[in-house]
Amino acid sequence: MNRRVLFEISGPGPWTVATADLPPRELAEAATELGVLPVPPDGAMQTNDLVAALDRLERNDVDSADGSTIGQHLLSCLVDAAGRQALLDGDDDINLVVATSKDAAALQRLPWELLHDGDGFLALRRRPAVAISRSVGPAARVNPGPVALIPRVLVVIGTTLDDPTIQPAAEYLALLDTVRRRHMGLEANVIVNANRDDLAAACRTVQPDIIHLIAHGEQLANGSSYVELAPLPRSDARSDKMSGEQLINVLSAGAALPRVLVLTACRTAAGHSLPGGGDGPDFVTFRPSLAADCVQLGVPIVAAMTGTIASQTCREFTFAFYGALLASGNVLQAAAAGRREAYIASNGVTDDVDWAYPAVFSTPDVDGRVELDASGVHRRRVARAAELLSDYRRPPTFCGRHEVLDAFGRFLTATTVGAPVVLALCSPSDVSSSTKVGTSRTLAELAAIATLAGYCVSDTGQRAGDDRGQDFLTLARRLAMNARDAARVAGAEPPTTLQVMMLDAQPAPELDPAIRERIEAGTDAWNSTEVVGMALRSDLAVIGRAVGDGPSPGRGLVIQIDDLHKYGLAVSGLLRTVTGNGLGTSEQRVPLLFSYSAGDGTPGDGAIEAIASFVQRGRAVKCDLKPFAPPTAHLAYQQLLLGGDEPLVAVPKYRDKVLDRIQQTTNGNPTMFIGDALQVAILAFRDTEALVPATDLQRLSELIGEVP
Repeated sequence: MNRRVLFEISGPGPWTVATADLPPRELAEAATELGVLPVPPDGAMQTNDLVAALDRLERNDVDSADGSTIGQHLLSCLVDAAGRQALLDGDDDINLVVATSKDAAALQRLPWELLHDGDGFLALRRRPAVAISRSVGPAARVNPGPVALIPRVLVVIGTTLDDPTIQPAAEYLALLDTVRRRHMGLEANVIVNANRDDLAAACRTVQPDIIHLIAHGEQLANGSSYVELAPLPRSDARSDKMSGEQLINVLSAGAALPRVLVLTACRTAAGHSLPGGGDGPDFVTFRPSLAADCVQLGVPIVAAMTGTIASQTCREFTFAFYGALLASGNVLQAAAAGRREAYIASNGVTDDVDWAYPAVFSTPDVDGRVELDASGVHRRRVARAAELLSDYRRPPTFCGRHEVLDAFGRFLTATTVGAPVVLALCSPSDVSSSTKVGTSRTLAELAAIATLAGYCVSDTGQRAGDDRGQDFLTLARRLAMNARDAARVAGAEPPTTLQVMMLDAQPAPELDPAIRERIEAGTDAWNSTEVVGMALRSDLAVIGRAVGDGPSPGRGLVIQIDDLHKYGLAVSGLLRTVTGNGLGTSEQRVPLLFSYSAGDGTPGDGAIEAIASFVQRGRAVKCDLKPFAPPTAHLAYQQLLLGGDEPLVAVPKYRDKVLDRIQQTTNGNPTMFIGDALQVAILAFRDTEALVPATDLQRLSELIGEVP
């Protein structure tokens, strides 16, 4: 059982603290060089000690007693000794919410996560457990409730993945992918090196309910926090640094603001003091944090960091937070669990208060619970995504191809005229034909992502070992029939008859008049590339419309073909059929996604030459898949360690050594990730405790149970 304890703080200073079943508590104000601070009615404030402790905390240079000094003072501002005893009595876990009205926004700056009762930090208690969060805005006059959302996540990285200053943040991307692999209900969309226009475009197309922003963060000259995204073109005068209000303006490009915003950026949960144009404490003002601004402007739940992101706390917290999202759990309780795990991971060293850096802000009508879409439509998409990945369970990671995820997201959601609607995954000619770089696996991952996003993904129905050498008509008929069947599985009602199946039928009254006219006029033979291509585009466009118009509307149809170069003579005809609308028509766009090996092909069939010519003419977005190499390889190797049967994490001081050894042992070749040589190296690191069990997934299994 859980009980919610709400402390409402109002007034511009002095302040009033109100909570149920206790008399109001009046707080005086004390002017200090950090601005005004609250003073409890039944105790004098040791001003110098408190100000010094807060100053050291802001500089990340705390002394051993600073956390308890600050925490005891803040708790005495909320309740007296008797009230404190009543608060902590009982066995029910506590959701402790500090709510600040607009005129009391200055108190949002204070580190309420450090509340301390003289014996210990409340946030570290286990019986009863105490989850501390902050509520921004007028107190709710109705019982707060859950946030309902679709598990559609947009991960935005405001710089390149090899930027060393966000490497700890990049690790969250590995964690997120590991969670997604274990719980296919999460639809994760990733954009890398994103600027503000990229973010706005992604919000319009993805319509995410959860946005996870990984970027640089600090403080603007006016005292407010900022997040910094990738640079805009030089001709664009807009700043790359965005305040909370500017960020919300960008996020508003979607149909609605996200329901949950996770900010992995330094100090985005920290308010700041600001000199106000004079001398002395009376001329110091406060600016609320970026996180508080975002809640005030309409995002129901915001998770952010009061300190730097280079802390294990941030990783522990983020993972627990996502675990609760996936479990339709309580994110406030998950945040509390993350803080406790981070404290335990630090071996209980209380000098460092990193564990208290994560903070959760919410609107007053939210109680921390999250309820996910559990409709039959979503379950059907999850099942289909799992089916697409069924052949690629080992190794159980995506191998860090996040630059491909980025390209895929941009290509799939492109709406501008002339934007490529074909994505080609290439194993380059300088990669040995015996080296497996994961093109088929990557294709399956992208297909699963598109499925969760609401697209109907179809292929040729052929698998490794099948003879794929065929003419274009045979391939076109395979594509059309499989697309029709896939649409039916997705709940759509595509037409029974297909144009490509009627080309050689006489008479064929249902044949498209434009196609019949070309055949009857003798312009083209019924089995010519032009006629077959027209029929295929017509069929796929109609099927795509059926997906979008069905009882469970989707986003359309996507065609994927693995190892396109193996389809011989059919390849040239297929690629000649592609237009600016992919394999669709002007009324219905149908993107094409394929993989190929530039150094593998049957002499004389022209497949490789046709693909190379198609790509060179700019008809496709091309992504080369090669063996991994540092520094981006390290992200893949972290996923590899976290995604195994026993999730592992490197001890910080041995991290580079462990990841470098994986590179040396595998040469970046994914086929070696499950080889004996790597397993021996991993066991050796386990023996020396350079690799230790990851507590993240153990806690996740408690939150959401075992997910197949």
